[in-house]
Amino acid sequence: MFRIELLVYFYIIICISMIFFNVFLILHYRRREQKQETRSRKLLHLVQEQAARMEQTGGTLPEKEWERLAKKLYRAEKLLTFDRTLTDLQQNQPQRAEVYIGGLLPLFRQLCWRYRRKEPIQRAYLAYLMGRYAIVEQEKRGGLLHQFLKELLFSNNLYCRENALRAYYGTKDGKAVLEAIRILDKNQFFHHGKLLTEGLMSFQGDHSQLIEMLWAELDAFRVENQVAILNYIRFRKGGYEARMLALLQDEKKDPELHFAAIRYLGKYPYPPALDTLLRLARDRDEARWNYAAISATSLASYPGEQTVEVLKRALHHRNWYVRYNAAVSLEAMHLSYVDMADILTGEDRYAREMLEYRMEERAQKEREEAVRCQT
Repeated sequence: MFRIELLVYFYIIICISMIFFNVFLILHYRRREQKQETRSRKLLHLVQEQAARMEQTGGTLPEKEWERLAKKLYRAEKLLTFDRTLTDLQQNQPQRAEVYIGGLLPLFRQLCWRYRRKEPIQRAYLAYLMGRYAIVEQEKRGGLLHQFLKELLFSNNLYCRENALRAYYGTKDGKAVLEAIRILDKNQFFHHGKLLTEGLMSFQGDHSQLIEMLWAELDAFRVENQVAILNYIRFRKGGYEARMLALLQDEKKDPELHFAAIRYLGKYPYPPALDTLLRLARDRDEARWNYAAISATSLASYPGEQTVEVLKRALHHRNWYVRYNAAVSLEAMHLSYVDMADILTGEDRYAREMLEYRMEERAQKEREEAVRCQT
C-alpha cells in the first residue's frame, strides 16, 4: 500500500513539474517575441531614418552609419528581421525603398567580412539577400561580394552554392553567371540539373547573350550540366534548331544530350530534322527504346502522312513508353476514328487499347469543356 501511495505522489510531482515547465516556456517565448518586436521596431526606425537621409543626400551615407547597422545584423535572425523591414519599406514607401536598397553595397561589404567564418546556413542566407535585392549588381566583378559568393560556390553545402548562384542570376552580368557555372562544374559537386535550369531562367540580363556564351563552352562542362543548359535553352527561346540537329546527329555525344536535342526539336519544329526523328522512332532496338519514345513525343509537332505511319508502327513496339508516347502524339494530331481504323480494328490488343484510351480521354475532356462553356 505504501508503494502505491509513493508512486501516486511521484506522479503528482511530475505533473506539477510539467505544468511549471510549460508555464515557464510560454512566458519565455512570449518575452522573446516581445523582445523581437522591440528589436524590429528599433531596426525599422533606424532603416527609415537612414532611408530619409539618403533621399536628401542623393543615396549616400557615411561609413560609420553602415558600421552601426552591420553590428546589429551579426546573426541570421537579425538579417531575417532586416529582410522583413526592407519588405515593409518596399510596400509602404516604394520610392524611398528603391533609393535605400540602391545604396546598400557598403553595408553588405561589411556583412561579408563578418559572415565569412559563420555557419553555412547563415552565409547562405546572406547570399540569398544579395540576390533578392540585387546587391551584387552594384559592385564590379572581382569585388568583395564576388569573392564571398565564389567561396560559397566551393562549399559542400547545397544552400550555399544555390544561393550564391541565385545572387549571380539576379544580376545582368552574363560573364559572372558563366564564371559561376564554371566553378560549380569544376568542383564536381552534385547540383541538380533542375536547379541550374530554373536558376538560369531567372537571369535578369540578356538571355540571348548568355546562351551564346554557354553554347561556346558547352563541351567543357560535365554532361549533367550540359543537359541543364540545353533544357534552359529549350524553355527560353527558339532559333537553335540547326545546332540541336547537328548535336543530335553527332554519334559521339552522350545519349542524354541527344534526348535534350530531340525535346528541343519537338518544341520548335524544324523540317530538316524530320527524317532523323522518323528514323529514331522506327528504331526497334530494345536497348535504344529511349530514342524511340522521346522521338515519338516530338513527332507530334510534325504532322503528315509519313509521321502518322511511323507513329502507328510505334504503337506495336514492345516497350510501353514508346506505345504510350506514340498514342499521345497521334491523339494530339486530332485524327478521327476513321483515320485510326486499321489500329482500332487490328489484332494488336495492346496498340488498340492504348489508342482507345487516349482517344476516349480526349473525348472526355471535350465533353467536360462543353459543359463548362454551357454553365
